[in-house]
Amino acid sequence: MTARLRVAAAVAGAIGLVLAAGALCISGRFERDLKLAVARVSQGSTLVSTRCGVIEYQEAGSGIPLLAVHGSGGGHDQGMALAAALTHRGIRVITMSRFGYLRTPMPADASAAAQADAHLCLLDALGIRRHAVMGGSAGAPSALQMAIHQIGSLRWCSWCRSPTSRLHRRIPRRRCRPG
Repeated sequence: MTARLRVAAAVAGAIGLVLAAGALCISGRFERDLKLAVARVSQGSTLVSTRCGVIEYQEAGSGIPLLAVHGSGGGHDQGMALAAALTHRGIRVITMSRFGYLRTPMPADASAAAQADAHLCLLDALGIRRHAVMGGSAGAPSALQMAIHQIGSLRWCSWCRSPTSRLHRRIPRRRCRPG
C-alpha cells in the first residue's frame, strides 16, 4: 500500500469515527427528547383496559359526551387541543390516542373499522351510550366508520375530510349532519 493510500484510509477512518460519534450523540438526544415529550403529553391522560385492548384517553368538561378523534399529528393531546373550547359550552370532551399513538398499542388489525370498534369499546368502558363524535384529518375515517355503524347512538357527528373522500356519502344525512 502506498503512502498516499495509507493517508486516504486514515482520513476516511477518522471521518467515519467522527460521523459515528455524531450519530450516537444525536441518537441519545433524540431518545431523551422523545421520553420527555411522551411524559409531557401523558399528563392528564389515563390508560383503560377495554374489550378491544388498552386505550389511552383524556376527558374534560361535563354535559353531552363528545368523542374527538385526533389526526396524524398527535394523540389524545391533539384531540383535546381540537375540542377543548367546547368544554365551556356544556360538552364533555373525550379524546383518545388512536392505535400506535402515545401509549395506545398498535394491534395487528389497525384498520379504520377496527379503530372505530376501539372508539366504541372506550365509550362502553366509560359507561357512555349516547354521544357525539368528531374526527379530524386521519381521525375522520374511523369517526365515519363509527357513525355508519352506530347511527342510532349518535347525537351529532362532524368530520374534516379531503374533497376526494366518498365515504361520507354512506351516512344518512337526515340522521347525522356534517358540521
